[in-house]
Amino acid sequence: MPDPINLRQLAYFLAAADARSMTGAAKALRVSQSAVSQAVAALERRLAVQLLLRHRSKGLTLTAAGAEVVADARALLAHSDELFATARSLGTELAGRLVIGCFLTLAPFLLPQLLEGFHRRHPGVHVEFIEGSMNELRRLLQNGECELALLYDLEVMPKIQRELLYTTTPSVLLHPDHPLAAEAEIPLSALSGEPLVLLDVEPSYEFYHTLLTNAGIDINIRYRAGSFEMARALVGRGFGISMLIQRPAIDFTYEGSRIVTRPVADDVNGPSIVLAHAADATLTRRARAFASFCRASLPPSGGV
Repeated sequence: MPDPINLRQLAYFLAAADARSMTGAAKALRVSQSAVSQAVAALERRLAVQLLLRHRSKGLTLTAAGAEVVADARALLAHSDELFATARSLGTELAGRLVIGCFLTLAPFLLPQLLEGFHRRHPGVHVEFIEGSMNELRRLLQNGECELALLYDLEVMPKIQRELLYTTTPSVLLHPDHPLAAEAEIPLSALSGEPLVLLDVEPSYEFYHTLLTNAGIDINIRYRAGSFEMARALVGRGFGISMLIQRPAIDFTYEGSRIVTRPVADDVNGPSIVLAHAADATLTRRARAFASFCRASLPPSGGV
C-alpha cells in the first residue's frame, strides 16, 4: 500500500512547482534537495500520477495533472493553516496568513485603507497582497495563490465568482484655466474635438473610447499616457483634458501643478469594482472576514 499523503509532501511539491526546480525549492524550504525529491516522488506514488516533468539542466514543469493538483494543494494547506490558527486562537482574534490580489491601477486607491483598517480589527492576520493584470489575477485565484482579488467587473471570467462592491463615477480632468473648469458638471457633448490625453491602460482606455464613440463625440487624441500620473501631469501642463475612473484625494500632480476634476453630467456609470474568488474554493475564515470588511468599508457607489 502506498504511503499516505502528508502536508509536508504537499508543501514540498508546491515549493518545487513554484521554484521550477528541486534546488530552488530546497533553498526556499531550507532542507536538502533529496528531501524535496523524495517527498514529491512519494506524493506521485500515492496519487499514481506524474506531477512534475524533470528536465536535465532545464528544471521542472508541471504536467496537466500537476497543474490540477496545485490549486487543491494550496487550498488544503491554507485550510490546515487555518485549523492550527483557529485552535491556537480559540476565544481570541483570527490569526494566520491571507493573500489577496488587486488590479494594478486600482491598488493605490483601495489597498492602503483596507490593509490599515483590517489590521486594526484583526491584528493576528498577516495580509499579503499581489498586484497584477486581470489575466494574472484570474490565474492566481484559480491556482490558489491568492484567495480574494479586487477587480474591475469588465471581463467574463470562467470559474470565478464575483461580488459587487461599488460602481465608479466617470470624471473629466482639466487644467484650471480651461473654460470648462468653471462648470460643476461637464456634459460629454462639450468634449467633442477637445485635445484628449487618453490613459492607455485598461479599463480606462476601452471604457472612455467606447463611451465617447457611442455618444457621437469627435475624439481628438493628442497623447496616450501609459500611467495614471502621466495623464494627470500632461493635463497639469495644459496639453489637453483627460477622463479618469478613479479620483485621487488631492488635485495636484507629482510636479505640483494644479488640476481640476469634474464629474460627467450625463447619466453614465463607470466600471464596477468587484471582490472575486475561485468559484469552487471554500474561503478560510480570514478571507471571509476580509470580504466582510470590504463590504463595510467601501462606499456603495462613487468610488473612493
